[in-house]
Order: sequence, then structure tokens, then C-alpha cells
Amino acid sequence: MLSEELHMSTTKFTPRSTSGWIGILVILLLLTEQTGLATALFASALPKLGGHFQTPHIVWVLSMTTLVGSIVTPLAGRLADLYGKKRILVALSAIATVGSIISATASSWEAMLFGRALSGVSMAFLPLGYSLIQDIFPERLRSIAIAASTNGLGLITVVGPLIAGVMIDTLGVMSIFWPMVLLSLAGMILMILFVPETTVRAKGSADWFGAVLLGAGLGGILYALDMAPSWGWASNKTLIFSAAGLVLIGAWVAWERVCSAPLVDIRVLTNPVVLKLMLAAASAMTVIPGIASIFPLMLMTPPSLGIGYGLGVNATQVAFHTLLGGTLLVLGGLWVGATSHRIQPAVHIAIGGICLVAASVFFACLHSSSWHYVIAYGLMGLGGMILAACPILIVTVVPAEFRGVCAALLGATTSVAGTLGTQLTFSIIGTEMVSFSDGFPIYRSAGFTMAFSILAIIALIAIVVGVSLGKSHGVERTLSSASPVP
Repeated sequence: MLSEELHMSTTKFTPRSTSGWIGILVILLLLTEQTGLATALFASALPKLGGHFQTPHIVWVLSMTTLVGSIVTPLAGRLADLYGKKRILVALSAIATVGSIISATASSWEAMLFGRALSGVSMAFLPLGYSLIQDIFPERLRSIAIAASTNGLGLITVVGPLIAGVMIDTLGVMSIFWPMVLLSLAGMILMILFVPETTVRAKGSADWFGAVLLGAGLGGILYALDMAPSWGWASNKTLIFSAAGLVLIGAWVAWERVCSAPLVDIRVLTNPVVLKLMLAAASAMTVIPGIASIFPLMLMTPPSLGIGYGLGVNATQVAFHTLLGGTLLVLGGLWVGATSHRIQPAVHIAIGGICLVAASVFFACLHSSSWHYVIAYGLMGLGGMILAACPILIVTVVPAEFRGVCAALLGATTSVAGTLGTQLTFSIIGTEMVSFSDGFPIYRSAGFTMAFSILAIIALIAIVVGVSLGKSHGVERTLSSASPVP
């Protein structure tokens, strides 16, 4: 129960200089950056992976990871509260390392998906990372450290896609998985050696049954979305899998309400501020992976096909088109952390939402020249400031005893949203598939226009949330006057 007692002994830190804490932050970034890289690195590999495995369902390279992540994240959050955040991060990094090795050496589509499923545990790195920062970092560094952990210091985010492009073009598409092996392995070893453990502990147990219900429900919905273009959106199979998924999700919600140690305490959403933050984060994490996953497809499509988009570039050139977006993603996150004490978080969320709407509309209308892609992707990166603002709010305005569950809920929300965003986007463009090229489908321009238009509508939610919070004259006042966190 959320009301269970938390044993929070006073943490005694060995005095460290700011540079020492920066070193610990860099170690954590080796793990937390992988949440963003799950899309940024592999999106540009999708066309060649589709040809390598001869499958039109290549989106599962991304969806399998985020699906598992949406299940593991709240479960890992609970286990971290019980046994220690550092301990769980080390265990998950070991699993992620094995998963990436399996994917890198996969000779079949089934082995690839199994490896990607194991790698899905890396989606829990981010919420566990900033929760650990909240527990062990000095107060003067927490906000900027949390912002850095959510949007990254930038080197990996900005340079990562470029390295991936070079590796794909020179070493082959399967080489793309080895950087993740190195990041997970290095992060695990350095965590063991240098990162202190939190002394915050909770009593209770983990909700394994809830994890099974959630996974089965999400799996049914995602499978229906993936197959809908070929089955038909109104076909019996699509409706059956969708209905079964929704029923299981409903059963999961009902179970979470009565479970003594829920995977995610649904009642926390009775607090209006928490609910709005979840909606803003879900909006951003639906739009950003949705755009990022199809961005390389558009760029790499040969313009000679005459279908209204595509520059025919290789993976390395795709990476150059993402540099502005990656840089602005980092700068936006750092700006949020640096100004969080002076500017209402509602402003950050609203600005981020405006950028995401602008990016989606730009993509929907203009996608024939190189600068179109650069500007639109840059706007998308700047919109990522939402992902820095929401965690900062969670750990600063939610009472200490409920931060763990709120962080877990935020992590689960963003993982589910990212999974659905990617799958929904591919399902929409899948309705406009016209042919195959090197084993990968080619789509009409109308499919992309429709997908970006829907993403623009979803991004409006973040603007509405920001305006709503702003009218409440600050989150702190809203929390004090609203229904308390259960």
C-alpha cells in the first residue's frame, strides 16, 4: 500500500567535491542515456534490418524493447524501493548486456526479438537513475543532475546517431548493437565500483501478477496495431486482439486497485497535478518516438521513386540531419534544470508542447528538401524539454514517501506511450504501403502526412497541460489545494 512505512535512515555521504558528483552523474548517464538511444540509434537501422531479415514487421525491433520496458519499469521501481536502486540498476544492466549481445549475433528474426526483449529492461534505467540522484545527490545539484539524466549531457545523444550511421554503412547493420553492449557493461562495472547506494527502503512485495496482466494487455493491443494494415482495421482478428488487450488492461487496473503491493498505485492519479504531468509526459513520448522512428525511412527513400519525399541518403547522412535536434534536446533539458527555480514548470511544458506541434506540422507539410528535415527534427528535439520538466516536478513537489511510486508511474507512462506512438505511426503509414525495396516497404506520402497530423493533435495535450498548470499559479499551490496523493 502507498501508506506503508518507508524506512529512511539518514544517508551519510563521504564529502565530495562538485567534480566528484559530476563523475557519478556521468556513470549514471551511461545507463540512463540508453532509454533515448533505444529509438535514436536503431531507427536509422530499420530499413537495412528489414532487408536483412526480410520482414515488413521491423518496427518490433523498437516495439519489443519498449513493450518489455513498460512492464519492467514499474516492477523495477518497486524492487528498487525494496532492495536498493543501485542493486537493481546493476542487475538490469547485466540483463541488458546479454540482450544486446544476443541481438548483435542473431541469425534469425526470433533470436533478434528475444535479444531486444531482454534489452527492454534498459527502459527502467532512466526513472531509477533520477530516483537515485534524488536520494544521494546534494540538494544544490539535484535539479540540474536530474535534467541531465533525462535529456543527457549530449555527447551520446548528439554523436550516437552519427557513430551508428558510420557503423551501419561500414561494418554492417548488425554492428549497431555492440555500442549498447559497451554502454551497459561499462555502466554496470562503474556503478559497482563508484556509485553509492541509497539507504531508502520500503516494506512489502513486488506485484508479479500485475506485470503479467499489463504485458499481455499491451502485447495484444500492439499486435493488433501492427497487423491492422494487412488484416484490415475492422477485421475480426484486429477487433479480437484489440478487445482482448483492452480487457486485460482493464483487469490490470482493477487488480492494481485491490493489490496490497501494486505494480503502480493507480490511486495516485486522483491528484490532478500528477495526472496532468502524466498526460504531458505521455503526449511527448508518443510524439517524439513516433517522429524519430519514421524520420530515417523518409530520408533514406530514393527521390527517384517520385512519391513526394525522400533524399536517398545513407545512414551516416541521416545522422547529420539529426545533429541539430540532438543538440537542442540537450540544451533544452539543461535549460529546464538551470531555470527550474525561476520559471514555472508549466512554462517549460507549454513551450515544449508548442515545439512538438510545430515539428509535426512542419513534417506534415514540408519534406522534400534537406533543410525541411533538419528544422523539423530540431523543433522536435527542443520539445523534449517536457521530458526534463516532468521528472523535476515529480521529485520536488511530491512528498518523499510517494516519489518512488510516482517516478515508477511516470516511467511506465512514458514507456507505454513510446511503444504505442511508434506502433501507431507505423500502422498509419502501413495503410499507404505501395511496394518493397530491398526487403523493406515503401509508403505513399499521404501516409506520412496523416501520421504527422495525428501526432500534432496529440502534442496539443502538452500545451493544454502547461496552460492548465500555469493558471493554477504554480504547481506547489495546486498540490496543496488539490486532493492529496493517497
